[in-house]
Amino acid sequence: MRKVEDYLGESLKRNMTATILNYVIYDGNTMIYFDDFLGDGDLDAENNTIKYGEDRLYTTAMAINALITTWAVYDEKTKSLIWDEDTPPEVHHTIEKSANFLINNVLDSNLKPWNAFFSGSIKGPTTYGGYPLNMIEFFNGTAVPGDIHQFHYYENTAFGVEGIIPEDEYQELLKEKWFGRMPITEFHGFNAYPDYWPFWCSEAYTYVTSLLALAKFKNSGGFGYLNQY
Repeated sequence: MRKVEDYLGESLKRNMTATILNYVIYDGNTMIYFDDFLGDGDLDAENNTIKYGEDRLYTTAMAINALITTWAVYDEKTKSLIWDEDTPPEVHHTIEKSANFLINNVLDSNLKPWNAFFSGSIKGPTTYGGYPLNMIEFFNGTAVPGDIHQFHYYENTAFGVEGIIPEDEYQELLKEKWFGRMPITEFHGFNAYPDYWPFWCSEAYTYVTSLLALAKFKNSGGFGYLNQY
């Protein structure tokens, strides 16, 4: 885990945190929630988007868990979570108001406890996974012959990126065809595809994720933390 933190810590504290904070939705002055995509793709008779927020509880709980796990560490001596001294105030602010939303709504029958923890791989043309790679081999370690750009999925093969591709080189590779087509560089959301695709949902997963989020929140100081400032 330490090695993973070394690789991903900066991205989590910078890119991931900024992305989460960018999707904050206020519910009054004391609550914040997050929506993903379930129930937010319908239209009314006047072609206006209707937001049912069917994954609102799950997405809000996941946002809390992600932020706390990124910015706090468990202290064996005190048996509590200790915040990184550099934790931005807006992170505390978001976690507290999101926890308040869960406390007030997690058992509300008006909100669906849905999630999409697994789904069909392809959800329209913008989710096709043809991207640059530099390694294709059979499971026995033998390299797959032929032009790497024309590679198509074969049984008993592994493919992906080995090592690190420099950013400028990767941007150039995005201009080439992979798996016989150009890579998709714009994602318009899962609701942009006007057709059906399967997903798996677990209401129990939503509740246990919410319980974990609130337990972590309490163990990190709870509502009393921000009263120090």
